[in-house]
Amino acid sequence: MNDDIASTVRIGWRLLATRRPEGTIATLDLPVSTQSGPAALGLDSRGDHHLLLPISEDHATVEDGKSAHVRVDTRPLIIDGHRRRYVDVVCHRPDLFDVFDEMIVALVEGVADAPAVVGEVVARVLQQWRELLRPSGGVLREGELRGLIGELLILQLLAEAGLVGLVDRLWTGPDRAVHDFTLGGRCVEVKTVGSRGSTVTIHGLDQLHVGPGHELVLAVVRLEAAADGVSLPELVEALERTIGDLAGLGRQLAKAGYVHAEADRYRARKFTQSALYAWKIDPVFPRLDVNSFAAVPTEVVAVRYDLDLAGLTPHATAGGAARLICTGDLS
Repeated sequence: MNDDIASTVRIGWRLLATRRPEGTIATLDLPVSTQSGPAALGLDSRGDHHLLLPISEDHATVEDGKSAHVRVDTRPLIIDGHRRRYVDVVCHRPDLFDVFDEMIVALVEGVADAPAVVGEVVARVLQQWRELLRPSGGVLREGELRGLIGELLILQLLAEAGLVGLVDRLWTGPDRAVHDFTLGGRCVEVKTVGSRGSTVTIHGLDQLHVGPGHELVLAVVRLEAAADGVSLPELVEALERTIGDLAGLGRQLAKAGYVHAEADRYRARKFTQSALYAWKIDPVFPRLDVNSFAAVPTEVVAVRYDLDLAGLTPHATAGGAARLICTGDLS
C-alpha cells in the first residue's frame, strides 16, 4: 500500500496544480476512507498542501499548532456538494512538501488500520514526525525576528482600527505574497529598520508597483532593542486578546516561523517601536518597478535593490502614519 499511496499523492499534487482555485480548496479523493467518507488531498489558492480526513459531527475537535509549518485544525468544508467536518492537516512550507508527502502516507495507512479514531492517528503520527518537520535553522534569526515584530505591530494597529477580520486574508506577507497586508484595493508593505537605519531592501519590481485602481503604502517601523520593551511572545499574546480569528493568526504566525512552543526562546529579546513612518507610493516616489524598463530580459530572474529613505523622511506622514496605513488618508 505504501508505494501505491505515495505514487497517488505525487500525481495528485500535479493534477491539483492544474486547477488551483481562487479562495477555495481543490481536492482529490484518496483510496482510503474514515468512517465518515474518503480522505482527500487539498491544494488551496496560496499553494499550501492539505490532507483532509472527514470525521463525524460528534467526533472530538482535533487541533495541533506546535509544529512551525504543519498545523492541524478541525473545520467544516463543502466538497462536491457535501458538507462534512474534516481534520485538516496542512503544510505551509514548500521546502517541506516532500517530507509532508511521506507523513501523508503514514497518516493514510494509520487511518486505513483505524478509521474510527482519526484524532488518535493524527496525534500519534504528527508526534512521530514532528522533528523531521522542524524547519532548518531553529529560532528566527535577528533580522527575521525584527521583521516579524514590525509586521505584527502593523497588524496590531489595524486591529485597533477594527480592520481585522480573517487574518490570512489581511496579513498576506507570510504567504509569500508581493505585499505584507491587503485591505481591498489598498496594500501595505512593511519594512523594519534599527535605531539609525534609513535604508530598506526592496524585493522585486512588483513590491513598489502600484496597479491600476489600487493604492500602495510603504510603512517603516523603527525598532530598537530595549530592556523595558515588548518581546515577540508578549506581542502575540496581546494580539490574541484583540483578534477574533485566533486560528487564522496561528496559521500565519506558523508560516512566518513562530509557534507557541518556542515562546520561551524569545522572551528575553525585547524591542520598542521608537518611530513609525509611512509613504503613499505615487508617481514621483523614487523606486524601480515594472514600468522602469521597456522590457526585462527573460534571463533576469530576480531583482533586489536598496532604497535610502533618509532624504524622504521629512516628507513622510510621521504624525499621521497610522491614519495613512489604516485609511489611505494623507490629510
